[in-house]
Amino acid sequence: MQAHDDRDAIHPSNACKSVIGRLPFDRGGGVAAFTFRLCVTVCGIAVGSFVLCRRRTQPKTRSTTGIRRELPSTYVAPSPDAGPLEGGRLSRFFRRDRGARRARPMIDGEPVQDRAAMRVLLTGATGSVGALLRPWLRRDYAAVVLNSRSPITDLATNERWIGGDICDPSSWDRLLPDVDAVVHLAGVVGPHYTFEQTCTPNFIATYHLFEAVRRHGLRRVVYASTHHAVGYLERTAPVDHNTSPRPDSWYGLTKACGELVAVHAADRYRLDVMSIRIGYVAETVPDERRLHTWCSARDLASLIRLGLTGPQSGHHLVYAASDCPAPLFDNAHAIALGWRPQDRALDHLVDPAIAAQRPDPRLPHQRYIGGHFAVREDETIGPGEAT
Repeated sequence: MQAHDDRDAIHPSNACKSVIGRLPFDRGGGVAAFTFRLCVTVCGIAVGSFVLCRRRTQPKTRSTTGIRRELPSTYVAPSPDAGPLEGGRLSRFFRRDRGARRARPMIDGEPVQDRAAMRVLLTGATGSVGALLRPWLRRDYAAVVLNSRSPITDLATNERWIGGDICDPSSWDRLLPDVDAVVHLAGVVGPHYTFEQTCTPNFIATYHLFEAVRRHGLRRVVYASTHHAVGYLERTAPVDHNTSPRPDSWYGLTKACGELVAVHAADRYRLDVMSIRIGYVAETVPDERRLHTWCSARDLASLIRLGLTGPQSGHHLVYAASDCPAPLFDNAHAIALGWRPQDRALDHLVDPAIAAQRPDPRLPHQRYIGGHFAVREDETIGPGEAT
């Protein structure tokens, strides 16, 4: 049996020969016959070139056991709209997507939101971390909706404030209709709060958030957890994205519970959620322990950007810590997702002597990741230790 290559059948020259060879006209001389054959030849070249152009611009396939299958691809990166035959007149004339925008990233067949046009909700906007993030978020996104219980008056042109208590389930229905994604920072922070004081704002409110996200058809959420979710681990312990919670306080425990809500919502509702165990976010590094957990607002904003627009799907847990010496967290998972910190903790020391200090493992606030959050009631700590 003679092998057949279907590529020969669609080549322009073969298409022309096939068409011309079947024409029922007199092949003798004469101006009329010559003109007719010339017209048919030109049309054949045009049709053959069109078929070839279309074939070359189709997605590549591989053949397995005689069956042609599309190559699997979970993430399709952006690519220019120029086809492989760009530069030829016929390719510009026949290309169907002429003038179309660049292809958008895809996840599971759905386009990833373009961050330049994204509208983002930021809860906890008046907190210490929220205040540092605002300049970066309003630069990155088309619109930022700020939520807090107290009014915000220094609004930029693309910022809008909507008041409300996140502990009220109905507040989410006022916050979500005009946004594409959520950055959830709001919560009660501190080592001295009781379970009753932290449960509703840190845990129950997170449940209501994800239920509202499902109802409103949103897909992307960045959930702000904390390194205090693993605060009772000693600083010498290996800590990464697979580390189970060891909370150092009711605050850390309720934030860890919020992580479980995020995991469940991502699995059950097919959401894309990034839980970030945030280190110490500030403009400067005040002491030795936070030298190893410090994160700049710029690096946190870039990690949030990855959570809102990156190619990953489902739930992912990462840590927010900049380029720190001997970091307390192995953040290889964030690096694998494409994140790169830009700022060095050593460049932001309050006192250069901090770089030479060493922890004293006999002191609980220097032995545990959680610092003074992990100090028990019968233990004491030195002055100046904080989150």
